[in-house]
Amino acid sequence: IRRPPRSTLFPYTTLFRSGEDPRPQAGHDAGTPHREDPTRLAMPYTIEDHKHILAAWGAATGARASKLCRFPVSVGRQILEESGFTARFKVSDLPLPAEPDQRHAKWRCTVFAKAAQRNLKFTHGIAAKLINGYLKDRFVCGGDHDHKRVRCLHPPIDALLLAALVKGNFGGHARAWRE
Repeated sequence: IRRPPRSTLFPYTTLFRSGEDPRPQAGHDAGTPHREDPTRLAMPYTIEDHKHILAAWGAATGARASKLCRFPVSVGRQILEESGFTARFKVSDLPLPAEPDQRHAKWRCTVFAKAAQRNLKFTHGIAAKLINGYLKDRFVCGGDHDHKRVRCLHPPIDALLLAALVKGNFGGHARAWRE
């Protein structure tokens, strides 16, 4: 009879096991490398994978709220990933402070094209919301908010601000803001 780990929440599940159990027990060593093989992780994915999945979910949930274009959250994640926003996308991949507008325009066009391949009627506003929501969740809320590349990102534009820009014909671009 093995003695269960002190930190386990369910001591009776391990009490009657015989032999060595290769799985880590709940508690202090769960989610850490296996004791015999330090390269083997008990968790199936990394924290970067988790940040990516959470950011993609949040961004797609926000962007799909538009009455103009409804789509499943899973499709929003696919569009982001096909546009280069994957778990391997890092702070160093963000634009330098002098070039966020040019990079953001390229990202919007890529997301726009990926959505069009799925017959989704994205506007540039929806594409921007998907991108900005992802970047905010992934990097601003992910702990990189003080990095110079993160500080220069576009804030998500909400419907009220966009409506005011259209109504006021800000910069003489009311039509562009409407798109």
